[in-house]
Amino acid sequence: ANVKVRNQSVNQWAKTEQNRNTNANSCKRMREVHKKKDRERERQTHGGTRIVSYNRFDRMRQTSKVK
Repeated sequence: ANVKVRNQSVNQWAKTEQNRNTNANSCKRMREVHKKKDRERERQTHGGTRIVSYNRFDRMRQTSKVK
């Protein structure tokens, strides 16, 4: 009985670990996609300016021309 319980918990752990990894990867991928989309949107709306740094403390957008 003891062995069975241990195996179950290990399987559970492996599952959550796998999920965590896939989530992290998809998160990373989506972040790239969103970055790209944001850049495109910025280019369209502001005529070639794009956010260089987004300071989350004072929410100041510093833009510079896209080369």
